[in-house]
Parts: sequence; structure tokens; C-alpha cells
Amino acid sequence: MKKTMLLFVFATSLVVAAGSSINAEYYYCRLGQMPLTICDSVVSVRFDAGVPGTHIDQFAFLMECLDEDYATEQGNRDFWIYHIEPGWSLDSALNILRTQPLVEFALPAFNDSCGNLFKLSDLFVISFHDTVSQAIIDSLYDFYHVVEIEGPLEVTGSRRITITPQSPGHTLNIANLFYESGLVKYSQPAMIAPQKHDYTPDDQFFMHQYYFNNSLYPEID
Repeated sequence: MKKTMLLFVFATSLVVAAGSSINAEYYYCRLGQMPLTICDSVVSVRFDAGVPGTHIDQFAFLMECLDEDYATEQGNRDFWIYHIEPGWSLDSALNILRTQPLVEFALPAFNDSCGNLFKLSDLFVISFHDTVSQAIIDSLYDFYHVVEIEGPLEVTGSRRITITPQSPGHTLNIANLFYESGLVKYSQPAMIAPQKHDYTPDDQFFMHQYYFNNSLYPEID
């Protein structure tokens, strides 16, 4: 399954129109460009708070493209995780979901090379180079229809940015475009990865560590 995504980059920095295979996604981290594969069976959905009548647990039963046999999972920033009904393509399901009045966002999920599932929200985090003016930053925000909700932080200069329904791509697309502009130190989506705690430490006194139950100074537990 292929999907072409036309990506436009701010004209004063560079101009690119790039097509991307659905199976050739990536993100940038301190180790460089890391490959991701779009998961064709999971979507993240956030409902429009301004539209009444949102029934999160019943939504899968109302949508033919969603598999009601899976329990709804809560994601980050009021997103909910649903599974695609077998026989439906991811593209078709996303297109249907995005036309629903109740839905503000419908975003894909991704697998890394180890099979871990990463679920998007509308949030990504960036830090601009010190030489980038506020006027350029504001122009980029307008161009990509994104909103800065926090920042820049005094020490790191990081900013928390959200996409909007008018943004020309999902969160990973937009975060990568900011990075590839050359104007930022880093630009990464806030993806939720599974936390694996399915093991037991072999230290028999593990549960008696002072930071678990500090009876002497309980206020610093």
C-alpha cells in the first residue's frame, strides 16, 4: 500500500515537494534519522470537544472501519487508540474518520525496527537555532498552521508545538519538515511508546528501597 504525501517547506529556507512511501517513514533523534513503518491496523483519534454526543467507548461500534473487538485505549492529550477493521486499508479508514463531525484528529501509528508501537498525538517539541528570528518562526507557524503552546524554555530553548486540522500533514510529517528546514536543533513528535515492566528484579530487598517507603522522611518519598 502506497501513499503519496506532498510536503511543502517554508520558501525562505528551502523549497521542497517530496513524495513519501507509506512504508518509508522516519524521525530524527540524537542518533540521526531513525526508520519507522506505518502500522496499518492502529489509529489515534481525538474528538472535537465542541461537538456534543461523543461516546468514546461506543465509537468503534458506530464506525464500520473500526474493529469493535478491541478495547479502546487512552493515549496522550485526550487521544484514543482504535484498531482498524480487517479488510479496511489504513488510508480508507483515516479518510472516513476525518470526515466525521465528532473527530478533530485521526492520526496513524508507527512501528520501529524492534516492533515497538509509537502513537502520535498533536504535539511535537522543537528548539530553534539562536540565529533564527521571531519573524521567521512566526512565518513558519503560519505556513504550517501550527500553534506554540509553551516556550521557549529559558535553558533549553525548547518549544511545545501542536498541529491543527489545517496543518498539511500529520505530526511526524510536520516535525520532520521543521527539522529538514535547517532552522532547528531538534524537532521530535511526542510519541507514546509501550513501557515494558513485565519483569521482576532479582534483588529480594528491591521493594524495601528507601524511595519506595521512606518511613523516616515520608515527605520525600
